[in-house]
Amino acid sequence: MRQTFAGLLLLSLVYGTAGGCLTRPVVHIDPTDNATFIKTIGSSAVDKIDLLFMIDNSASMGDKQEYLRAAIPDLLQSLVAPMCIDENDPKKVVGRSQNDGQCPAGSRVEFPPVRDMHIGVVTSSLGPRLGADCDPSATSDGLSLHKDDAGHLVNRAGASQVPIESMKPSNFLAWFPKVEQNKDKSPGPGASPVENAEALQKQFQDEVEGIGQLGCGIESQLESWYRFLVQPDPYESLARDAEGRATWVGVDKTILKQRHDFLRPDSLVAVIALSDENDSEIDVRSVNGTAYHFLESGFPPPRGTAPCATNPADPNCKSCALVDPATRDADPSCKKGNYGEVRDWGNYTGLRHVHMKEKYGIDPQFPISRYVTGLRSPRVPDRTGEYPKQGYYVGDTNCQNPLFAAALPDGSDTSPATLCNLPPGTRTKELIFYAHIGGVPANLLHYDPSDLQKSRLSEADWTKILGRDPEHFDYSGIDPHMIESFAPRPAVGHPETEAGNGSDLVHGREWVTNVGGARPVDIQFACTFDRVDVDTGAPRELDCTNSVDKQICDCPERSDVPSGQVPPVCKPGDVTKQIKAKAYPTVRELLLARLMEGQGVVSSICPIHVRKTTPDDPLFGYRPAVATIVDRLKDALANQCVPRKLRIDEGRVACLVLEMLPDPGDPSQCDNPSKGLKRPEPDAVKPFLEQELSLWKTAGGERSGRPDPRTRPICEVIQLPANSDCSKGEADAGWCYVEGGRCPQAILFSKEGNPPSGALTRLQCIDVRTDGGAP
Repeated sequence: MRQTFAGLLLLSLVYGTAGGCLTRPVVHIDPTDNATFIKTIGSSAVDKIDLLFMIDNSASMGDKQEYLRAAIPDLLQSLVAPMCIDENDPKKVVGRSQNDGQCPAGSRVEFPPVRDMHIGVVTSSLGPRLGADCDPSATSDGLSLHKDDAGHLVNRAGASQVPIESMKPSNFLAWFPKVEQNKDKSPGPGASPVENAEALQKQFQDEVEGIGQLGCGIESQLESWYRFLVQPDPYESLARDAEGRATWVGVDKTILKQRHDFLRPDSLVAVIALSDENDSEIDVRSVNGTAYHFLESGFPPPRGTAPCATNPADPNCKSCALVDPATRDADPSCKKGNYGEVRDWGNYTGLRHVHMKEKYGIDPQFPISRYVTGLRSPRVPDRTGEYPKQGYYVGDTNCQNPLFAAALPDGSDTSPATLCNLPPGTRTKELIFYAHIGGVPANLLHYDPSDLQKSRLSEADWTKILGRDPEHFDYSGIDPHMIESFAPRPAVGHPETEAGNGSDLVHGREWVTNVGGARPVDIQFACTFDRVDVDTGAPRELDCTNSVDKQICDCPERSDVPSGQVPPVCKPGDVTKQIKAKAYPTVRELLLARLMEGQGVVSSICPIHVRKTTPDDPLFGYRPAVATIVDRLKDALANQCVPRKLRIDEGRVACLVLEMLPDPGDPSQCDNPSKGLKRPEPDAVKPFLEQELSLWKTAGGERSGRPDPRTRPICEVIQLPANSDCSKGEADAGWCYVEGGRCPQAILFSKEGNPPSGALTRLQCIDVRTDGGAP
């Protein structure tokens, strides 16, 4: 028996599942007839999903939106009619489930079908933000260009942008069919329930078609979803005070009402972001409230001091505008004066967000920790916590995170206390996902449709995508396609030696970006792909001399541009025609996915197959993205489900549940049977703590905004009698094993035993086969 438990301990360390060893068996087990399994579990069975899509609506996104539209049937079908798998071989797919999750004999559904789902869309356009571009009133042919969607849920269908009736008034789709699971539930306010899967698919596809690609070119791919989901007090407008400093004015009641209706306290939440360009948001209140100048085309940004160009982490890397006159006069970079040439990527407004510390000595973007905290921490800053004093973003987590709240304000009361002091909920960080379909070559992701576990990224994979430590400007080991550079990069096809679109299989070749292109200056691409009709596979061209196409075109308007100055997306011999689509390295979005650990999902916006090789081609379009996303979500959707039927002995099963409490404190907090807690055996705690400590350090340690795991108590949750339906019990606190519910067998918590928001809970079992077969 001890050998078995030692094997369990080893398994938890090898597979990184942070469980403890079962030092005291609660039932008699024959060691030759068992196998171990360990899994993360949530506070309650998840039967709802809230999907928020962030869709980039800037120029050149049309091709990508069409592939997303084509992938919608795969995504929805995978959730509402999950696959059936062999009971004895989980990797063997039998077919798709029918009639509310029914599977053929000898198989079981991968996870319970989703019968309650909200689907909403925000875009990357947040308007001028005190700058000069992205006029919210801009129109074309009488229709808005939607350069400021304000972080609101949008509702505009098809090319005519007609609102979808069922999405009113709060602008989201509510999937709520008439099935047994829903008979005693309410669809909630905000939208009319959609009860037919085909109608849901069509309305979602129409919604994606209406997003468009003429929105703001200074995109806010991270801030838009943060503003909608997380910001406790989203501003109504931006203004400048008497001293010219940017300030937030009022509270956006539309966001509060939409959030109140869209976001449920007990759902799985997934943010799915589609973008072909790096996050461009500028924190306008940074640099003492003056950072909005970086959004003004007439503003010549000051350079950074000389050390910035080679080592932005150097303490002597500063803005030339913020050093003393003697240092400025002696510094060779400062002597050049401010950026001023329009073809310099330090001055062009469309590229000011790239490598800001290197160019300017300051970085007025929001730190990536803002978004990690927003998706993983029960506490976040409101506008006061972001800036307790003038200067740079601080991010004091002084408010309850709406994602981790039991109830949300509806906008009728916008007092700071109402918006900040929300009641804590039970959602854990394991039920929040961030998926990014963006600018990264597909070959760096080694997608394997036959075994999605092999597609999960290792530390070595992430080094190729982002470098060794991008948060501290160490890009060593990065793949050259992921380097943000306006100049040609080494080893990926030089413009002087390549003909046509080049021989590099990922993006064609490099090019001279700051002369003769469609923009004053550009950066090199991460990947490109052929432009085709998504439905038929027929080639498609953009005519960059056409007044309509030129708004979204990457090729020159003149045919006499030298070949080395032509982007590798243009037609050889007729360079005013664009025959390929492109994506830039989306490094900030990718970094967020990396810091989300197991809750981050990444796929390439450049399809592996732009045309279907077969009707079910798994590599076509964004099918790899959908498969990867669903593979990650299914663990949470079945997070209460136990993979095998367990042997019950004297009302108990051979399982242990450990719970790491959300806040630092003394181990005596575990001495709390009224909450179903007791102190565990020390040997059970050690591997759990070691694994969580490793993940915490990987996420940035103290910089992550999360408490050190060594300061958080780890408790054992008390086991209640099996099949006692403890989820409805009032008297006892703890967990129980239940058969015959939403899953064939599941782990449930009693009302008083529910882990608090921010807790981390692990289950590990000695999995005993009850049918006499091999484990």
